[in-house]
Amino acid sequence: MSDDIYTIGESIAIFGCIDDKMALNVCSLLDDHLELERDKAEPKSIKIVISSYGGEMPSMLAIINKMRELQECGICVATEIVGCAYSAAMFVAAAGTTCLRTAKPNSLMMIHAPSAYIGWVTADQYDVEKDRVVYWTDVIINLLSSISGKTKKEVREDLERDLYLTPDAAMGYGKHGLIDEVA
Repeated sequence: MSDDIYTIGESIAIFGCIDDKMALNVCSLLDDHLELERDKAEPKSIKIVISSYGGEMPSMLAIINKMRELQECGICVATEIVGCAYSAAMFVAAAGTTCLRTAKPNSLMMIHAPSAYIGWVTADQYDVEKDRVVYWTDVIINLLSSISGKTKKEVREDLERDLYLTPDAAMGYGKHGLIDEVA
Protein backbone atom coordinates (compact mmCIF):
# COMPACT_ATOMS: atom_id res chain seq x y z
CA MET A 1 0.00 0.00 0.00
CA SER A 2 1.16 3.52 -0.78
CA ASP A 3 2.82 5.49 1.99
CA ASP A 4 0.33 8.27 1.22
CA ILE A 5 -2.80 6.25 2.07
CA TYR A 6 -3.88 5.20 5.52
CA THR A 7 -7.06 3.60 6.78
CA ILE A 8 -8.53 4.56 10.11
CA GLY A 9 -11.54 2.45 10.96
CA GLU A 10 -14.05 3.16 8.20
CA SER A 11 -12.04 6.11 6.85
CA ILE A 12 -9.55 6.38 4.02
CA ALA A 13 -7.00 9.18 4.44
CA ILE A 14 -5.48 10.64 1.25
CA PHE A 15 -2.36 12.72 1.75
CA GLY A 16 0.01 13.45 -1.10
CA CYS A 17 -0.17 13.42 -4.88
CA ILE A 18 -3.15 11.68 -6.47
CA ASP A 19 -1.38 9.38 -8.91
CA ASP A 20 -1.97 5.90 -10.37
CA LYS A 21 -0.61 4.11 -7.30
CA MET A 22 -2.79 6.12 -4.94
CA ALA A 23 -5.87 5.65 -7.16
CA LEU A 24 -5.31 1.91 -7.28
CA ASN A 25 -5.11 1.71 -3.50
CA VAL A 26 -8.06 4.05 -2.85
CA CYS A 27 -10.23 2.25 -5.42
CA SER A 28 -9.28 -1.09 -3.90
CA LEU A 29 -10.28 0.10 -0.42
CA LEU A 30 -13.54 1.54 -1.74
CA ASP A 31 -14.23 -1.70 -3.60
CA ASP A 32 -13.61 -3.72 -0.41
CA HIS A 33 -16.13 -1.52 1.39
CA LEU A 34 -18.61 -1.95 -1.47
CA GLU A 35 -18.35 -5.73 -1.28
CA LEU A 36 -18.91 -5.69 2.49
CA GLU A 37 -21.89 -3.32 2.40
CA ARG A 38 -23.55 -3.83 -1.00
CA ASP A 39 -26.36 -6.19 0.04
CA LYS A 40 -27.04 -4.82 3.51
CA ALA A 41 -30.41 -3.20 4.23
CA GLU A 42 -28.61 -0.23 5.82
CA PRO A 43 -25.06 -0.07 4.44
CA LYS A 44 -22.43 1.83 6.42
CA SER A 45 -21.03 4.98 4.90
CA ILE A 46 -17.32 5.48 4.38
CA LYS A 47 -15.27 8.67 4.80
CA ILE A 48 -12.36 9.93 2.72
CA VAL A 49 -10.15 12.39 4.64
CA ILE A 50 -8.16 14.63 2.31
CA SER A 51 -5.09 16.86 2.45
CA SER A 52 -3.53 16.93 -1.00
CA TYR A 53 -2.14 19.32 -3.58
CA GLY A 54 -3.91 17.33 -6.32
CA GLY A 55 -2.55 15.11 -9.03
CA GLU A 56 -3.32 13.38 -12.28
CA MET A 57 -6.68 13.53 -14.09
CA PRO A 58 -7.07 9.81 -14.93
CA SER A 59 -6.23 8.85 -11.34
CA MET A 60 -8.68 11.40 -9.95
CA LEU A 61 -11.43 10.18 -12.27
CA ALA A 62 -10.83 6.57 -11.26
CA ILE A 63 -11.43 7.51 -7.62
CA ILE A 64 -14.51 9.60 -8.45
CA ASN A 65 -15.96 6.81 -10.63
CA LYS A 66 -15.51 4.30 -7.80
CA MET A 67 -17.10 6.76 -5.33
CA ARG A 68 -20.09 7.06 -7.66
CA GLU A 69 -20.37 3.28 -7.88
CA LEU A 70 -20.75 3.13 -4.10
CA GLN A 71 -23.24 6.00 -4.12
CA GLU A 72 -25.33 4.25 -6.80
CA CYS A 73 -25.53 1.23 -4.45
CA GLY A 74 -26.85 3.43 -1.62
CA ILE A 75 -23.53 3.73 0.20
CA CYS A 76 -22.73 7.28 1.30
CA VAL A 77 -19.21 8.55 0.70
CA ALA A 78 -18.39 11.37 3.11
CA THR A 79 -15.42 13.61 2.34
CA GLU A 80 -13.52 15.78 4.80
CA ILE A 81 -10.82 18.31 3.91
CA VAL A 82 -8.41 18.63 6.83
CA GLY A 83 -5.62 20.64 5.18
CA CYS A 84 -5.62 21.64 1.56
CA ALA A 85 -7.56 20.24 -1.36
CA TYR A 86 -6.16 21.64 -4.56
CA SER A 87 -7.07 20.68 -8.10
CA ALA A 88 -7.77 16.93 -8.38
CA ALA A 89 -8.11 16.63 -4.59
CA MET A 90 -10.83 19.29 -4.57
CA PHE A 91 -12.74 17.48 -7.29
CA VAL A 92 -12.59 14.24 -5.26
CA ALA A 93 -13.80 16.10 -2.16
CA ALA A 94 -16.66 17.74 -4.07
CA ALA A 95 -17.75 14.36 -5.50
CA GLY A 96 -18.65 13.12 -2.02
CA THR A 97 -22.26 12.50 -1.06
CA THR A 98 -24.21 15.77 -0.76
CA CYS A 99 -24.66 16.86 2.90
CA LEU A 100 -21.57 14.81 3.88
CA ARG A 101 -18.83 17.02 2.37
CA THR A 102 -17.00 18.96 5.08
CA ALA A 103 -13.89 21.07 5.49
CA LYS A 104 -12.00 22.17 8.57
CA PRO A 105 -12.14 25.94 9.26
CA ASN A 106 -8.47 26.54 8.37
CA SER A 107 -8.43 24.43 5.21
CA LEU A 108 -7.91 25.88 1.76
CA MET A 109 -9.20 24.67 -1.59
CA MET A 110 -8.29 25.47 -5.19
CA ILE A 111 -9.76 24.65 -8.58
CA HIS A 112 -8.28 25.25 -12.03
CA ALA A 113 -8.29 23.89 -15.56
CA PRO A 114 -6.11 20.85 -16.34
CA SER A 115 -2.69 21.46 -17.80
CA ALA A 116 -0.03 19.34 -19.42
CA TYR A 117 3.72 19.48 -19.72
CA ILE A 118 4.31 19.20 -23.42
CA GLY A 119 8.08 19.62 -23.57
CA TRP A 120 9.96 18.97 -26.80
CA VAL A 121 7.37 17.60 -29.22
CA THR A 122 6.59 17.81 -32.90
CA ALA A 123 3.89 20.17 -34.14
CA ASP A 124 1.58 17.21 -34.78
CA GLN A 125 2.10 15.86 -31.26
CA TYR A 126 1.48 19.33 -29.86
CA ASP A 127 -1.99 19.27 -31.46
CA VAL A 128 -2.68 15.85 -29.90
CA GLU A 129 -1.66 17.09 -26.44
CA LYS A 130 -3.67 20.29 -26.88
CA ASP A 131 -6.76 18.23 -27.78
CA ARG A 132 -6.22 16.08 -24.67
CA VAL A 133 -6.13 19.16 -22.41
CA VAL A 134 -9.28 20.51 -24.06
CA TYR A 135 -11.00 17.15 -23.47
CA TRP A 136 -9.97 17.05 -19.78
CA THR A 137 -11.10 20.66 -19.36
CA ASP A 138 -14.54 19.76 -20.69
CA VAL A 139 -14.70 16.78 -18.31
CA ILE A 140 -13.90 19.06 -15.34
CA ILE A 141 -16.38 21.72 -16.47
CA ASN A 142 -19.16 19.12 -16.72
CA LEU A 143 -18.23 17.63 -13.35
CA LEU A 144 -18.11 20.97 -11.51
CA SER A 145 -21.27 22.21 -13.20
CA SER A 146 -23.23 19.10 -12.20
CA ILE A 147 -21.92 19.19 -8.61
CA SER A 148 -22.21 22.92 -7.94
CA GLY A 149 -25.19 23.95 -10.05
CA LYS A 150 -23.16 26.67 -11.78
CA THR A 151 -23.52 27.00 -15.54
CA LYS A 152 -20.79 25.53 -17.72
CA LYS A 153 -19.92 29.07 -18.87
CA GLU A 154 -19.48 30.24 -15.26
CA VAL A 155 -17.31 27.22 -14.42
CA ARG A 156 -15.19 27.73 -17.54
CA GLU A 157 -14.54 31.34 -16.48
CA ASP A 158 -13.65 30.22 -12.94
CA LEU A 159 -11.12 27.72 -14.30
CA GLU A 160 -9.20 30.25 -16.38
CA ARG A 161 -6.78 30.71 -13.48
CA ASP A 162 -6.21 29.17 -10.06
CA LEU A 163 -9.26 29.92 -7.94
CA TYR A 164 -8.52 29.60 -4.23
CA LEU A 165 -11.51 29.02 -1.97
CA THR A 166 -11.92 29.30 1.76
CA PRO A 167 -14.36 26.80 3.29
CA ASP A 168 -17.12 29.44 3.29
CA ALA A 169 -16.43 30.30 -0.36
CA ALA A 170 -16.48 26.60 -1.29
CA MET A 171 -19.85 26.23 0.48
CA GLY A 172 -21.21 29.17 -1.52
CA TYR A 173 -19.84 28.03 -4.87
CA GLY A 174 -22.92 27.79 -7.12
CA LYS A 175 -26.36 26.67 -5.99
CA HIS A 176 -25.11 23.49 -4.29
CA GLY A 177 -21.56 24.33 -3.23
CA LEU A 178 -18.46 22.17 -3.37
CA ILE A 179 -18.71 21.37 0.34
CA ASP A 180 -21.69 21.38 2.66
CA GLU A 181 -20.32 22.26 6.08
CA VAL A 182 -17.37 23.79 7.88
CA ALA A 183 -16.74 21.57 10.88
